[in-house]
Amino acid sequence: MPVFLEHVKNPSPQDWIDLNKIYTEVSEQNPSPDQEVETTVRHWLSSTDNCDEQWLIAGRFNARLLGAMFARRIGNEVYLSNLAVRPVTQGRGVAHQLAHHIQKWAQESSYTLIIEEVPEALTGAFERRGFSANGNQHKFS
Repeated sequence: MPVFLEHVKNPSPQDWIDLNKIYTEVSEQNPSPDQEVETTVRHWLSSTDNCDEQWLIAGRFNARLLGAMFARRIGNEVYLSNLAVRPVTQGRGVAHQLAHHIQKWAQESSYTLIIEEVPEALTGAFERRGFSANGNQHKFS
């Protein structure tokens, strides 16, 4: 299943449906199911508090979003959080491909990646990809 990396700043109507599914189906991720996903994501996309820019990084397959994470850039550091992959596609390499493409993009752009709040199930996978752990953050530069 080839997943393509996409930087999303203006989700399409279908993207909103997919983002709602992604974040409500993965209950341990924020925004939590009891929050309004669209409101939370819209706030994230419109806010640039204490950073240079914010957006979503998403994995797309056959025109549908399968996974997403929040991204914010401060100087040459890009902080990633709220990684979620739809349960129906977990175990098919979606997070692995997202990490691969994000690392390639970061290296080409001379950015340092910092993943905040790494899901416990993915800690080992990120460490194998060269991220170093520092508390609950993983850094790749």
